[in-house]
Amino acid sequence: MITKNSYISIILSFFCIVFSSAKWNESASIPQTLVGKWNVVQFHSVHKDAYPKKQSATIQIDADGMTTGFVGCNRIRTSCVVDDDSIRFGTILSTRKFCQKEYMDVEDYMKEVLTNSNMFVLKNNMLTLLSGKKKLVTFSKE
Repeated sequence: MITKNSYISIILSFFCIVFSSAKWNESASIPQTLVGKWNVVQFHSVHKDAYPKKQSATIQIDADGMTTGFVGCNRIRTSCVVDDDSIRFGTILSTRKFCQKEYMDVEDYMKEVLTNSNMFVLKNNMLTLLSGKKKLVTFSKE
């Protein structure tokens, strides 16, 4: 007998397969300096100890704009479009494991940061995402 959870797993698997094989944006061209794996160094706008598990959060930006990440428990996937110093991330898909609160807090904040980011600064292999002039998160390149 197929349960409700089995249906959900089947549907999520289908979407993962479809989205992993599809190009998000055929015309996306990401500058080579942004391509690669980025590790969270600091979440801005929150108390510095608010997210003790931030060291487990990473994103990988590919040349075609595909952006994937690991936020300590769940994996995320989105698209990324860059124009000069502006950046925009698309709808964020994620796996749905239930994890410790510390990891879930990081995941929620990372999704919020990516959703609200519209500018970036790249300096000395450090990537800072901003909303206007407000710093949201800083990554170091791996």
